[in-house]
Amino acid sequence: MKLTKYNYHQFVKLNPTQKVILDCVLSYAYGNKNYAFPSQETIAEEINVCRHTVMRNLRKIEQIRIR
Repeated sequence: MKLTKYNYHQFVKLNPTQKVILDCVLSYAYGNKNYAFPSQETIAEEINVCRHTVMRNLRKIEQIRIR
């Protein structure tokens, strides 16, 4: 299954912080874009956490292999 703005909540392995991070990243994939590259600092500022929290959770998301 391909990850989209609408189905990422189906990935039960994600904790709430990881879902918020994915929501933030996917908010940058507007229109017909299938990609988004916000910086870790941008994500951290938007969801009001430190950059280290974003880095740690992005690593965990990658380990789950969500594509």
